[in-house]
Amino acid sequence: MDIAGKTVLLTGGSAGIGREIARQLKAKGAHVVLTGRNPERLAAMEGEGFETIPASLSDAAGVDALLSTWGARELDILINNAGQLVDHDFRPEENGARSIPTPPTPASTPISTRRSG
Repeated sequence: MDIAGKTVLLTGGSAGIGREIARQLKAKGAHVVLTGRNPERLAAMEGEGFETIPASLSDAAGVDALLSTWGARELDILINNAGQLVDHDFRPEENGARSIPTPPTPASTPISTRRSG
């Protein structure tokens, strides 16, 4: 796929897999705009020639702020890579059920599964 000259918005692009995706896209000629929460990591990516937008996408207000900053700019490719570390114990409970975490919203309830055998 030819992505030269395309504008890419890459969330979570200042570290880990996102950082490597950003570098690969830039090497193929894309204009990569990346988001992240860590000012030092964003500054390092700016030093590599990336445009950055500080953003925390952990709640609706952060998403709204990113959209406001982006404005009416053209966007060719969106890569949702931002993640959030959630600590959860996946070991079986005493009754054999396993609780699978879901995003913390008022409407969410844990999904439970039983082990067979």
